[in-house]
Amino acid sequence: MNKIAIIYSSRMNYTKKYAQWIAEELNCDIFHCKPTLKELLPYDYIIYGGGYYNGTINGLDYFINLVNCLPKKFVLFFTGVSNLTQEEIVATSKNFLGDNYGKIEKIFYFRGGLNYKKLNPLSKAVFVRFKKSPQNFNSEQKYILNHLDTEFNFSNKTFISPLLQYFN
Repeated sequence: MNKIAIIYSSRMNYTKKYAQWIAEELNCDIFHCKPTLKELLPYDYIIYGGGYYNGTINGLDYFINLVNCLPKKFVLFFTGVSNLTQEEIVATSKNFLGDNYGKIEKIFYFRGGLNYKKLNPLSKAVFVRFKKSPQNFNSEQKYILNHLDTEFNFSNKTFISPLLQYFN
């Protein structure tokens, strides 16, 4: 049986919730943020989860360091407010992982949410800029941009099914 560790970094707790659900279902250890390399040595698989913000994943530098330092099997999941297609997930992953894309055994995307009030000033500024060019967005994205005073939570435990199937 493979020993699995989940590491997650979460700003608005959507990624945290998915990490907890996965840990419960796979009966594996879970770490918030950055365990040491020594702490990760006993594991066969490392699942990393982070929120997708402004073109990158929260904690991505740490994750890439793990990929390049440990002889482990890596699985990545990331969360975001958008309803991405498989093509968008692949293109986005290749963009932020660059040369490390091929080192990740499997990548999953789970729809999370958005709480504008919890964003840092830079992220808020990005959304303000987005609102000024709505022609680049689909109707759902436009709706979210026009209702930033509302928290959007699309999290759903059933979304982790493909990841669970991958390990079973």
